[in-house]
Amino acid sequence: MRITFSSTKEFSKYMELASKLSTDALFKITEEGLVIKALDQGNISLLKLVVPTHAFEADTEELSIGLDVAELKKLLGKGKEDETLTLEIKEGEIQIIVSKEGLTKKYYSRPIDMAGKDIEPKTQYSNYAILDPETFKEIVNDAKKVSTHVKFYLTSDHLEAEAKDMGVVKYQVRLEKTALIDLICSEPQTAMFPVLHLSYILPGIKESDVKLYLATGKPLKLEFRIANADAYYWVAPAEE
Repeated sequence: MRITFSSTKEFSKYMELASKLSTDALFKITEEGLVIKALDQGNISLLKLVVPTHAFEADTEELSIGLDVAELKKLLGKGKEDETLTLEIKEGEIQIIVSKEGLTKKYYSRPIDMAGKDIEPKTQYSNYAILDPETFKEIVNDAKKVSTHVKFYLTSDHLEAEAKDMGVVKYQVRLEKTALIDLICSEPQTAMFPVLHLSYILPGIKESDVKLYLATGKPLKLEFRIANADAYYWVAPAEE
């Protein structure tokens, strides 16, 4: 079985983000495309990347395998736009083939057992805010300076974020075309989350706005894009 990406740089972005959560990730071909899932060791946060079918080539419609994304990140580095990358999956072995203008490099790895890792929260959300990526990153980075947790409040006309411990950081973002782009909230929602787990995905938040789904006492769900992939990220709420 073979999966080929026209850009090693694109694939490297996915590996960099997934490896923030875990050393391994599940790779699965579905009707959505290539799904990459990484679950942190404490089962607090889950990343799901969906790479659409037009963004890669595959000679199979059935695949479910675990890969060492930390190792792949180390081998590939940032990757290069003009290099192609192929994953050739054989029984008990995975070849990572990087090609450019007649030059071919091969790395070898082994599949990882991902039993019990193909999970996804079932929470249905109806309240959300869409934030400019720089605003979201600023909230998380400032919260990290003073506390281990950040609390979000969502109302019908604004989003608030508060972190307090060694100091206090408060944000109130109202609906406008720059920081808070859109908001839907039928009734107030609030929940608190570990800042560390929010910071894991900051390197991937560069290319699109962030859709933040909030429901009282439920996991936080974030949606954004990275390269060709749709990214979904869940963080379990913390007890107050």
